[in-house]
Amino acid sequence: MDGEKILSASVQGLTGGIWDSRNVYQSGWFAVEGDILDKYSLSGYRLWDYGFDYYAPQSFETEDGRRIQIGWMGMPDCEEYTNRTLDEGWQHCFTFPREIFVRDGQVCQRPARELQKHLAPEEKTASRYEQDACPAYQAYISGIRKNHFRAVLAEELILEYREGRFEMRFTDQNRNSVSAGRGLRYAEMGNVENVRILTDVSSVEVFINDGQYVFTTRYYPGRFCLSVEAEGADIAISRID
Repeated sequence: MDGEKILSASVQGLTGGIWDSRNVYQSGWFAVEGDILDKYSLSGYRLWDYGFDYYAPQSFETEDGRRIQIGWMGMPDCEEYTNRTLDEGWQHCFTFPREIFVRDGQVCQRPARELQKHLAPEEKTASRYEQDACPAYQAYISGIRKNHFRAVLAEELILEYREGRFEMRFTDQNRNSVSAGRGLRYAEMGNVENVRILTDVSSVEVFINDGQYVFTTRYYPGRFCLSVEAEGADIAISRID
């Protein structure tokens, strides 16, 4: 991929240290130096996704040479949280297709460009945005200043950069709430410059700093609403048709 060798692995059983506050199973990647069938070395393990619901991603190459990855938006054998659709006889879904690419030596992810065909005209504002939203939309917040960013979805899902880390957290961990039992996930990062949020009826995918970090979760809104605070930043909202 872009001249880099990447080994993607869905690892089970990581315990201790940072893994104690992560998902029961992890999906991530190693950079490969050398020949994987002969002599090689691997970099440290880096997660594909820092949220609650991302596992067993599969990828393929498009005719124009892009690497597309689709993840399973669900977590097997998880006792911490659940999915409220179980009462309807189903659970889990797939992520939006993502383009995986390398920029400045960093493996990044972004929504596949084909999504642009399904975006309605943008509603643009700056610094603040607050109103009811449709179930499926894209919110792109760019030009974030002094790391000031906070968004609230469905009144209970908070996305926020504070004290050197980006957090995805739910205010209510009751299994009958928006979270269905989910609590907090985070990633340490030096700054936040832009945030892209994709939502569907019961899913949220968040791409930070042009996809250097991604957070995915299921959620179950009683009210589809969005509030964004990012002083001086540009905010663009588009319905996904």
